[in-house]
Amino acid sequence: MWDALKTSCLVGAVIMLGAVGSVHAQADADWDRYKATTMRELRAESSLAISDIDAKAPPSRKKTFYVSFKERPSKVLLKFSGHFRPIDSDRMIVIRNRLNLASAKGRSPYNLEAAFKEGNTTYWIPIQDVLLDDLRQIRPGTVLLCFVKPIAAIRRAGVLEWVVPMMAFAEL
Repeated sequence: MWDALKTSCLVGAVIMLGAVGSVHAQADADWDRYKATTMRELRAESSLAISDIDAKAPPSRKKTFYVSFKERPSKVLLKFSGHFRPIDSDRMIVIRNRLNLASAKGRSPYNLEAAFKEGNTTYWIPIQDVLLDDLRQIRPGTVLLCFVKPIAAIRRAGVLEWVVPMMAFAEL
């Protein structure tokens, strides 16, 4: 029931987006290619690909990184918590490698992640540095339309954790 309600609200929010205001984002992005979904559905869809890999070579208890080569740009409704933290080293490795910064001396455009809620689940989402000032102006508890892309997953101690950076957000 909650997922159906969330999806119908998301579709309505996407339709209303033009009348709501500006999208806080990097310039020159094609936001129309972002599919309306939920984080729960996005993770389930992405996890299917990993289960196919695991069936061929069962995962070990060691840390395993899975890189997503199929882009899944998505629009999701999330409630902003107002909490930030530095991105942990494993997640930063994934981001730097995915952005081809592993050997570059350039600074990563992601250094902090913020907590968002969808239903009762909290997601820590890496935030582009260029979005941080705008996001810090948002009141905790505000529902945002977030533009995200899953780029990889990390399996640590048997738990699969997706790295899903935010590309942009819009206030509703």
